[in-house]
Amino acid sequence: METIPVFEMEPFKPVITDGGSDGTYWGPEFEEPTNEPIPDGQTWDTVTRRPDDGLEEETTQRITDPPAVTQPPETHRGGGKYLTGEGPLFLSFRRDLTDNPLMFTPMDLSLDGEYRFPLIGSTMQVVGEAKAEVRSGMATITYSLFGGVQINREKEFFTFFPDIRSVKTIVPEKLQDVKMAFGIPYSVASWLGSDQKVLLYINCPVSYDAGQAGLQPFSLQDQGYLARLSALLPLMD
Repeated sequence: METIPVFEMEPFKPVITDGGSDGTYWGPEFEEPTNEPIPDGQTWDTVTRRPDDGLEEETTQRITDPPAVTQPPETHRGGGKYLTGEGPLFLSFRRDLTDNPLMFTPMDLSLDGEYRFPLIGSTMQVVGEAKAEVRSGMATITYSLFGGVQINREKEFFTFFPDIRSVKTIVPEKLQDVKMAFGIPYSVASWLGSDQKVLLYINCPVSYDAGQAGLQPFSLQDQGYLARLSALLPLMD
């Protein structure tokens, strides 16, 4: 008796449109629906098998994963507690004073003019702007805040230091004898008995939602900040 040869049949490969760049996708073999439970978070997806070699169009089902959920970008959270004027960090020169990113602003009061610089909140965001108006050694400090930023006016604080070496503390409660008032002109040289190069230190309690609209991000690596810092450092004695 003549032996009939046995040939292995290649598995059927359905053609599904709307696939790759040529509009055709060669997918895997379809499986018949089973009675197995669907895993949590997955759904049945109906797929139609296209006619091929005279076969009738056929519909089957397969389990598909749910679409991926894109997480929103990380944002600032919580609330701000204080603000300070932009400038060098105290801890860059005196680590014995603080571990917080508190700043001071070097100024030369012999140069008349109006100077504006950002106010930085404890969440490392720009929350307002300070203005220093200097006329003949007299300095007047004022500020404006972005909407939603509330300041404690009873505890708002600023003062001048003659230089970084003479600073004993930067805790406002311990500096009440040298506390100055915003909006009032001061002869700083007469007040401190120093030269015209001084350090402006602003530290005010505030409250705000760090996620609110309008606040601007601040970074110690920002190129704009580093450029302003380079211009301020030569003003230090």
